Amino acid sequence: MDTSDLHLPMVFDHLGDLLRCLIVLDECVRSNVQIAEKWPAFKRIITSVKNNSDKVQLDFTRLPSFEKILVALEGQLLDGRIFSNCIEQIFDKKTHR
Repeated sequence: MDTSDLHLPMVFDHLGDLLRCLIVLDECVRSNVQIAEKWPAFKRIITSVKNNSDKVQLDFTRLPSFEKILVALEGQLLDGRIFSNCIEQIFDKKTHR
């Protein structure tokens, strides 16, 4: 591997900018009162749709996957842990084939 063109200070500057953006996103989500207030109501709407299937025309085979996406979204973004989730990732997992 040729590392003659590798400029670590530039890489670390850009990495710092990216992490700073994640912290700003965390703070935006945390400080947005509308998100905190409306998210539980949105989840109740999804439950209501499931319980009143006769009143809505929806492909209910896709609803469980949509609910999984919502749970993941809540856990990854709306809990204010975007930055923490990023830096706590394990990047050297061994994959078995």
